Amino acid sequence: MKPIKNVTIGISTYGELPRAHLLINSIYKHISDKPADVNLEIVLCDDGTNPAHLGERREFCKRNRVRLIEHGVNRGISQVWNTIVEQSPNADMIIINSDGVRHISTGWLSRMIYFLEKNERIGGIGTPTVGNPNDYHPEESRYSGTPGLVGCPVGCSFAFRKEVHQLIQNIDGSIGFWNSLLSFHEELNFFLALAREGYLSYMLPFPASYYRGGMAFGIHPELVWRNEDPYLSKDEFLRWARESQWYTPQYEQYYDTGQFGRMMFSRIMFAKYWGILDECMNGRRYQDIKQE
Repeated sequence: MKPIKNVTIGISTYGELPRAHLLINSIYKHISDKPADVNLEIVLCDDGTNPAHLGERREFCKRNRVRLIEHGVNRGISQVWNTIVEQSPNADMIIINSDGVRHISTGWLSRMIYFLEKNERIGGIGTPTVGNPNDYHPEESRYSGTPGLVGCPVGCSFAFRKEVHQLIQNIDGSIGFWNSLLSFHEELNFFLALAREGYLSYMLPFPASYYRGGMAFGIHPELVWRNEDPYLSKDEFLRWARESQWYTPQYEQYYDTGQFGRMMFSRIMFAKYWGILDECMNGRRYQDIKQE
């Protein structure tokens, strides 16, 4: 296996609040385990924050040796991750962190590098998270287990060799993460596509990080909506959205104007691509697995 010498930690962020700044501070605090021969770069991709609010972010990145990429307009998480990969030409390994992650102990970096160096045909690896840092007790047995095979590592803290990114070509022409998904199921689609190519993914048992998910969507309602996509028509979307347990009747007024909830739209696009809608149309809506 080719040794890992260059690691890029890529972070997505949106809005003026310094969520990513707090994450970066926690990264620097908990990377003393970095192998001496590994070069580490932190890349922050801002996905369309108003330029008037970027002054502090630019200064923070300059002070803290962080490379800042500015999208200018909101393109969605998939394109942020693809941009980070494409603009890290020397990277052997990419680590993706959501700006809601806070590292609370050392060990995650060296373990990720070691696992990808010592194992072949790996899609991706993730590290566990807790919803409250007070719930993290590293002496618990769950943190001393062995890595577990998963369909997809957790989307807020995962890593992969850069070379596998090029193996996936999506139906919208994007490479790696499916751009048209925008903001949901992007990591799930990517790692399932890698599994189809024979690259399996794992979760490491230790160490955990603290993760507060959905903060950007909670305070930026403009991120909730998206336009129609060539892959999924309005009529097809409405058919399945109205049958979903997450259907929200109040959203119908937005559907009439061509605006659709990102999460629901991505769920249905994902389900269509992987044949789940075909299964539903054939009456196979649920699958019971014996003793599970």
